[in-house]
Amino acid sequence: METGIYIVLNEKLKEMDSWRLPNIVTMLGMMIGTKIEAYCIGPEIKDASGINHAGIGNVMMPILSVQEGDMANFYARCKDSEKENEINVFDFVLCAQNAKSYDDYEANLSVKTLDDQVVLGIAICGDKKPVRSLCGSLPRWK
Repeated sequence: METGIYIVLNEKLKEMDSWRLPNIVTMLGMMIGTKIEAYCIGPEIKDASGINHAGIGNVMMPILSVQEGDMANFYARCKDSEKENEINVFDFVLCAQNAKSYDDYEANLSVKTLDDQVVLGIAICGDKKPVRSLCGSLPRWK
């Protein structure tokens, strides 16, 4: 199986505080790391001075965008496809980013439906074909 990984960001982020973007991408990357196979990261490489450098991803990971009004529907479509296509879909919502603690996040999220949330970012990984089918027509983040 060839792996596909995409990160999809809400266009609304362009209007928000600049610190949010790297925070969201970092969190989604950490979430991907909980599920992705080890072969997606290459082995350490020793440089000419003998220092080992961590391996980097050997799977392309485009960062794409979706208009704010379409983000929740896109996320729902990805989640609907998750079990059938054996892919992993991770989300990062505004209440997560605004939470003061994990308990605060849990309390806020547990009383909200998807319609009540602002989905800021999504990471999708798994077999390249279904992942690309979901994300292939989305524009790159600019």
